[in-house]
Amino acid sequence: GMRYVAGGMGSYSEGQSNTVSSPLTYNAIDNYTTTALVGLMSSHRLAERTSLLISAGVEKDTNANIGNLITTGNGEFNVAMNNNYRSVRPTASLGAFHDLSAHERIGLSAIYRQEAYQALTSTTVMATYTVGL
Repeated sequence: GMRYVAGGMGSYSEGQSNTVSSPLTYNAIDNYTTTALVGLMSSHRLAERTSLLISAGVEKDTNANIGNLITTGNGEFNVAMNNNYRSVRPTASLGAFHDLSAHERIGLSAIYRQEAYQALTSTTVMATYTVGL
């Protein structure tokens, strides 16, 4: 599949006060990426109303436009956000789901991703309750 993401971070500014001697300011940055996704997914029914789902894949940015962070305050510096940028990243997920009825489901899912910046990975665990018609 393909995914387009437009994101960013707003600017920030501190004022000088009794507790802030060197106020920090940084600019807003914008990020725009187009990403191709490929992977495998498998599910297994453990019981009549309980199932497991597992997936693994790779994300590859086909186009990325990433802003730089420019700060002032305790010395001015420019942080190139794309210096450690990783355009190919692994992702994986695991979930267990139980159907309470024909219209209700509870689940527990875990998602692992390597973020675009090399030093960052994220693991998310979430419990869900789904109601449908």
